[in-house]
Amino acid sequence: MAPPPPHRSDSTPRKPHGAPPTTATRPRSPTRYAPRTVLLGLLLVLGLLGGWWGGVRPRMLVQRARLSLPTEPRVAADLLEEAYSTSWVRSRDAEVLWSRALLRSGQVEEAIGCFGLIDAPQRAAPEGLIELADDALAVPVPYLASLALEAIPSGSTLRGAALERLVGLRLQTGDAASARTLATEWTQVAPTAPGPSFALALIDEQRHEFTEALAHYRAALSKAPTSTARPDWQRAIVRISILVGGREAARQMQDQLLKSGAPLTVTDRLHEAQLRRLEGQIDAAMEAVQEVLSTAPKLPAARELRGTLAMDRKDYDAAEADFREVLLQQPRNKGAHYKLAQTLAKSGRETEAAPHFEENRRLLKLSLRVIELQGLKERTTVENEELQRLLQQIR
Repeated sequence: MAPPPPHRSDSTPRKPHGAPPTTATRPRSPTRYAPRTVLLGLLLVLGLLGGWWGGVRPRMLVQRARLSLPTEPRVAADLLEEAYSTSWVRSRDAEVLWSRALLRSGQVEEAIGCFGLIDAPQRAAPEGLIELADDALAVPVPYLASLALEAIPSGSTLRGAALERLVGLRLQTGDAASARTLATEWTQVAPTAPGPSFALALIDEQRHEFTEALAHYRAALSKAPTSTARPDWQRAIVRISILVGGREAARQMQDQLLKSGAPLTVTDRLHEAQLRRLEGQIDAAMEAVQEVLSTAPKLPAARELRGTLAMDRKDYDAAEADFREVLLQQPRNKGAHYKLAQTLAKSGRETEAAPHFEENRRLLKLSLRVIELQGLKERTTVENEELQRLLQQIR
């Protein structure tokens, strides 16, 4: 017989059949992070914020400034100043843009100072430098334009455009030597373009190096068979050829110009009159110049030519009247002074002729000094001031 089950009191709870064993539950303690982990997390957050503030945000400000520049340059300048002060990395392109914004908002000195702070501006985008130069030329602020253009390196595809503008700037300031050096480099950068040859022609003509000037004008013509500037270059060849006594070369180019179909100008008609005089056709030359004066009665060049033709005819009274009219309009015309002096002397009025001979010599001396100063490769401040003073005296 099986033994009876052990006695259980009614107070002992009974576990249901198949229930899992019970364990005692304890309250969970809060999670704790090590101080190092917390510090790393904070540093990460700060790094992300700093990267946005010093990196992403400045780039956004620059982009906003670029969009604002055409219509609100002062707003653009403020945005770029904020970008400059908060950015961790200097952007040369942004600084060039800042200089443009300052310039466009009328802050010229600040624009120059801003550009002067750019470290190695030659590493900035050439496109931005050209845009800054063009803005400066439009104001004009030639000094800033020159700084921007000079920063464009020789290997850049925009070096030719920079040289074109620099040559123009140097010619404006009378720095013929520097202009010639730059134009020669421009010829090497763009050997098939007519622009460099034309620039060299202008420079050589300014320096009274007429043989070289004629060669460069002809080179420009050969490089641009369809250029709209061809008639002007042909007129220059005619003008210089007449000046140096190259009658046949002048006539050949004049005929080419007349046959080209280009509209006739006053200059063309005056050249025709001068050529007829060189060819001994005094009456035909007088007829041509009278035609010009019928539409432009006070034109100094036409008056001077008519006076010269009157001298050829020994009509000294008529010549004197024309030369005096020219000098009323152009008191520093050394050629008119000389011709008037000749006219007076041939009329037996040497005393009246003397001061005009003297003025001709004075103006000629000044002109030669100008050519000498313009031909210097480097000029001192004193020489620059002298050049500007002399240019004012002979113009």
